[in-house]
Amino acid sequence: MRLRLAGRTLRSQLEAAMALAREQAAVALEWRAACSLARLLKKNGERPKARELLQAGYGAFSEGLDTRDLRTRKELLEELSR
Repeated sequence: MRLRLAGRTLRSQLEAAMALAREQAAVALEWRAACSLARLLKKNGERPKARELLQAGYGAFSEGLDTRDLRTRKELLEELSR
């Protein structure tokens, strides 16, 4: 699948990146795109949507919680919950 990003908003580009990563079962890349999108949503005043995005699937992991990606996600979730 080829991404067509020209002329798209940053939000739509990040959503496309998440979709492509999901399609390729690239969980780490999907989560990185999700964190970037959550930061953008937060910046745009959409904190609840950002929190919802990050909470999806986070509880499914019982191992690897000390990896950089999961720590980043957890920290961002905590920040969004304040």
